[in-house]
Amino acid sequence: MGGSLSLSCLILERPGRWRIVGLVIVALVLVAPGVPLLSGALGAAGREDLALAGYLGDLGVSALVGLAAAVLGFAVGWPSGVIAGLFRFPGRALLLAILALPLLLPSFLLGLGWSVLGAHLPGPLMFFLDGVPGVILVFFAPACGLTALAALAATLGLGSSRLDAARLAGGERAMIRAALGHAAPVTALAAVLAAVLSLGDPGPGQIFGVRTAAADLLVSFSATYDYQLAGLQCALLALVVLVAAVPLALRLAPVLARATLARSTGRPSRMSRRTAGRVIPFFGLAAGAVVVPAIFLILPVFDGPYLGRAARDLSGTILPTIVFGGGAALLAVVIAVVVAVCAGREERLRKAAVAVAVALFCLPPALPALGAVRIAAAAPHWLDPILRGSAGVCLAQGLRLAPLAVILLLRAWGATSPSWAEAAAVSGVSLKAFLRRVMLPVLAPAMAISGLLVALMAFADVTSVLLLAPPGRSTFALRIFTVMANAPQALVAALCCIYVVVAVAGVAVLFRWGRGTKDEG
Repeated sequence: MGGSLSLSCLILERPGRWRIVGLVIVALVLVAPGVPLLSGALGAAGREDLALAGYLGDLGVSALVGLAAAVLGFAVGWPSGVIAGLFRFPGRALLLAILALPLLLPSFLLGLGWSVLGAHLPGPLMFFLDGVPGVILVFFAPACGLTALAALAATLGLGSSRLDAARLAGGERAMIRAALGHAAPVTALAAVLAAVLSLGDPGPGQIFGVRTAAADLLVSFSATYDYQLAGLQCALLALVVLVAAVPLALRLAPVLARATLARSTGRPSRMSRRTAGRVIPFFGLAAGAVVVPAIFLILPVFDGPYLGRAARDLSGTILPTIVFGGGAALLAVVIAVVVAVCAGREERLRKAAVAVAVALFCLPPALPALGAVRIAAAAPHWLDPILRGSAGVCLAQGLRLAPLAVILLLRAWGATSPSWAEAAAVSGVSLKAFLRRVMLPVLAPAMAISGLLVALMAFADVTSVLLLAPPGRSTFALRIFTVMANAPQALVAALCCIYVVVAVAGVAVLFRWGRGTKDEG
């Protein structure tokens, strides 16, 4: 009996067919919501109408906007992240928090802030805050934040011996050049990821009156409820996304797999005045892309007594917001733990899991949401509580955001030691007890961070809630989105102020937990 118990623990460290079977089942579950919509697109493959012709033009505009934002974000975020990883300086933690904030905010909030600023600018300057330039400026903030955080992570992964050798060979400048070269590939991939993610975001285009592919898809479906046309539009958008996402996923997979291994890194050093003078403009651009629109987004709150009404709107939407976000986080974390267990320490499986996760995460949010609508419409009535209620929103959001939790949990699982299972097997500890008493406490911080991150991103998801939420079950972000065109500007500002405060608190908790987990490791 003791031998069988020992073998049960060692299953976690041994290869087996069950690993591949488990990963395939999870992958099929994750892609299931989009299958009915894409299959319906086959019947519309030969359609030639004005809506489809206009959509192709909107798709081209979206691609150009995403590319421009990614290039600008790379130009600013790359040096900013490297410098933040190499040096200590006053306000470093605040800068990193500001860079992470737009990744958790609905993009239309930044668009509203820039539009308020544009209304106070003279005519010639309005060009930079209107139309396509305005949309590029909004997408620049998350692109800059994503590339900066990627460069930061790559720089922190550099061994202290390599940095010391570069400093001894050529001083501080040589060390910075070495770090820039090391971080460039990962940062470039992050910029591509930012461009791809912008293709599925409808918010900024609607703020600045630009017809983008994501916005046109939602508008045309809301007007016609044509599943064939929506499926064809989603297929075209997904095709463009996957053209960039698949190579991106294949390149990122080995990078992220290697990142799960522990590294010996040095502590950031102090920055010289010469370096500080050179990087201040980059830091100013990176932080200004978030701080400036946030200020002008919140300023109108002083024009009227609307904070009380905004608080009532918050109280009326807080329960659905928490339920949708919490349900999505729970589902995503469960899926991520299953993937981490199935992938184990096999490099081939880990790379495959990361590649699939990155590719699925890049798909537009409208694809699984519209697919879930199609499934709910065709499902029997006894499934309505699951597919048409709050559970349906949680399922759609959880499946869409699960790839993010998968990547984080794979890293946490890879940081554990295989000797733990061997020691447990020798001691006769059962698999259930080993998972509950050893692995669960070790993985708990990563599970909590993953869950909070998924919940914050679910809070900001307007597309899924707009399409799937039952009547009267609106989230706070959707409430802002639906009233921003007709409500008094002061009310919109009050609502946005509350949301920004909540997002800042979420970022602070993420940074605190992340720092605590790093210190423990």
